[in-house]
Amino acid sequence: MLLDLFRAPAAPTDVVVPAHVGGSAAYAALVREGALRPVWTSGLGDAPVALRATAADDATGRACALHRAGAGALLAGGAPIPSGAVVVLETALWVHVGGHLAATIHVCRAAQGRPPLPRPGLTWHELRLRPEDVEVRSGLALTTPARTAADLALWLRPADARAALARILPLVTPDDVVARLAVEPRSGRARDLVRLAAAQSCSAGAS
Repeated sequence: MLLDLFRAPAAPTDVVVPAHVGGSAAYAALVREGALRPVWTSGLGDAPVALRATAADDATGRACALHRAGAGALLAGGAPIPSGAVVVLETALWVHVGGHLAATIHVCRAAQGRPPLPRPGLTWHELRLRPEDVEVRSGLALTTPARTAADLALWLRPADARAALARILPLVTPDDVVARLAVEPRSGRARDLVRLAAAQSCSAGAS
């Protein structure tokens, strides 16, 4: 039985890839049976990385899965997340709150240095990160909820930023996000977006 096959090879963690269970066919069957839970929906068919059904569906589990798979989560031959890279923007949003994983892994360098080489499935950004802007979960470095919210407000189109902020603001204090944005040049529009998203969230909660 497939469930017995799944128990026998014992993946090293709650993160499971097809090789742990005998290949893609067995992996897909285990997903159908509910023994495995894909941790993202990329629109590219069965997700190549899943969590055991008994594992918590939380930021730590998603970080562990992304750290293990890198851009291989999105395309064949996708690059691993390099040492010294920090996950940012929509990808950090996904780690924090789940939902849809964007079609590229958004990363930046933790420190200034030579420009990184292009890597399949990775989109590099030039962001100035402070030590307090970064946290590490399951070996994956990513921006904190407050810094993630600030970047989303600053760099996404207004409609996309409002939708993203509605998802992440429950994890942070809007005033902390506004304060973080205050040190960024030309951030007035972004601060207004945060205040608007926070007000809309409060209004929705009161209705």
